[in-house]
Order: sequence, then structure tokens, then C-alpha cells
Amino acid sequence: APKTVDTPATPLHPARFTEPDESEFRAVYEQQGRGARAAIMLGLDAVCLVLLLTQREVLKIPEQAVSLGAATLLIGIMPIATLAALANFVPRLYRWSAALFITAVLVITSAQMFERVLQLPHGYDVVPYLMPTSVLLSMCVVKIRFGLLLPWILAGLAWVSAIELWAFPWTSNRLLIVGTTVVTVAVTVRFSY
Repeated sequence: APKTVDTPATPLHPARFTEPDESEFRAVYEQQGRGARAAIMLGLDAVCLVLLLTQREVLKIPEQAVSLGAATLLIGIMPIATLAALANFVPRLYRWSAALFITAVLVITSAQMFERVLQLPHGYDVVPYLMPTSVLLSMCVVKIRFGLLLPWILAGLAWVSAIELWAFPWTSNRLLIVGTTVVTVAVTVRFSY
């Protein structure tokens, strides 16, 4: 029915969970997040194995870039990805699952940027900027509580962007890529909220 002048508008407030409901919600949310976190880290391990097995013949990565690429995969990515995946299967590690995932993302993006900084000046673009960006964005889709997610994804974004802008010349293309990454992270973080 149409409102009359005499009818006061009642503000809408989100429903507040009572404590048992809130605890149950957090338990289900965390359980769903563990599955997604394990899938992403195991998928990353699988991609690393494929890269290791195909980098010379299929991907045609230059011989000068192969050893650093293999070291990055074997030392900088796979151990921490495996540990982060394992935290989702061992009940004693469940409480560390989100923290290990965040740690893994920051270590992996650092390793990717390290390789990028060393390889790109020699003409080997074996780590496109999209790779660390996509790993960083994975934090927004694995059900990490927003209070924990926000500071770490902002720190990761600042870290990856700062390395990119510090190590390479500021071209319009590079500024556009970094700017697009900032907007993409902002949108993804907003929807993860």
C-alpha cells in the first residue's frame, strides 16, 4: 500500500546472528574455504609440474631461462603451495589453513616477481605480470574472512605493483597494466566482502 504522511519509514537493519548461529556459519564457511584453498594450491602444483616437464620442448623457453625457471618452481612455489594445500587435509592444521594460504600467496607472488625482474631485462618474458596478479586474486575466492583478507591483499598488491614499477621503465602500457590490476583487485575485494 502507498505510504501516507502519517506512516513513519522503518529503517532496514541486517539480521544479527545469535552466537550459536554465528559459530555454525563460520564453521561451514571455513569448511567450504578449505576445499577451495586446497584445490587452488594443488592446481598450482600441477601447473608447476607441467611447466617443468614441458618448458624446453613444448613451451620453447630459451635454455638461458630454463634453470632459473626450474629453481623458481621447485624452490619458490611448489614447497609452500604443497604446505598450504596440506593444511586443508590435516585436521590439526585447519586453524592455520587461511594463514598458510595467505603466506603461500605472498611467497609465490614474490618468487614470480623475482624471476620476472631477473628474466625480463634479458628478453625472456616467462613470467607475465598476469601470473602473480592471478595468484594474488585467488585470495578473494577461497572464503577467507574479510578482516584477515583485506590487509594482506592490499599488502600483496602494493608489493607486486611496487616491484613492477621499481624494476621496469614507466611506459603507458606498464602503468595501464598496474592500474588495471589495482581496479581488478578493488572490485574482487569488494565482492568478496
